[in-house]
Amino acid sequence: MTKKVDSSADKLHRYVVTTIGGLEEVVLDELRNELGLVKQIRTEKGKRHGRIFFTYERSPRRLTTLRTVDTCAAVLCEMNGVTVGRPGLEYIAERLSRLDLSPALRLHRAMSAHDGGHAAGGQLTVTMSGSYRFDRAELARRAGLAV
Repeated sequence: MTKKVDSSADKLHRYVVTTIGGLEEVVLDELRNELGLVKQIRTEKGKRHGRIFFTYERSPRRLTTLRTVDTCAAVLCEMNGVTVGRPGLEYIAERLSRLDLSPALRLHRAMSAHDGGHAAGGQLTVTMSGSYRFDRAELARRAGLAV
């Protein structure tokens, strides 16, 4: 008996796009019209920049055709309910140290092959909302060390 392996479990399906603040609805229209099946949408409106998180299970190459977005990135990890002090920072670092980066590396290789081997390298970006007893720079430093 042959066991079928679900290769979609090894792929990234969660993405975030950024746009100029105030254009989030325009981007949402483009996502739905150009990509079709976009799920689990969460919008974070901002004065300067807005972010739209979404799940998209089809070819990530189609994301490169979006015209109303500034950036598009795969989401490797989202965390909620993190405590505001040092234990929260330690929790984040520990969880990131266990993160499986192989789906991100496969996505990068696929996009690089599609781009003739010229795709940009990966970049770690951290975002946080709310008030914490650590700042984004400290979080980014700890995240970089953990990953």
